[in-house]
Amino acid sequence: MDSKTVAQRDIRPVSKSPHNSPLFDGERLSKLLALLSLALCWIILMGEWLHYLKPLKLRKHGRTVKSTFRYGFDYPRNIVLNLEQKTDEFLHVLQFLSGT
Repeated sequence: MDSKTVAQRDIRPVSKSPHNSPLFDGERLSKLLALLSLALCWIILMGEWLHYLKPLKLRKHGRTVKSTFRYGFDYPRNIVLNLEQKTDEFLHVLQFLSGT
């Protein structure tokens, strides 16, 4: 063998079955899907709550300017990115999401 193929073989990862990787771990994958489902529910609930407090404007064709998901996603994201200025709003959102 020449030195080039030996060097390539040394840096190449050991071949593993992709089904043994953490991506295909059923328990971890189910936890991830549960977390994403919870986050989706919170975002949609937040969007509906915001729409109740301050309704979105309708366009001429009858659809809102933003989707409920987008409305519910942008508000907490904006609060978290500007946490020093919006501490009271952050606590209000946490109280709403906790259901108390």
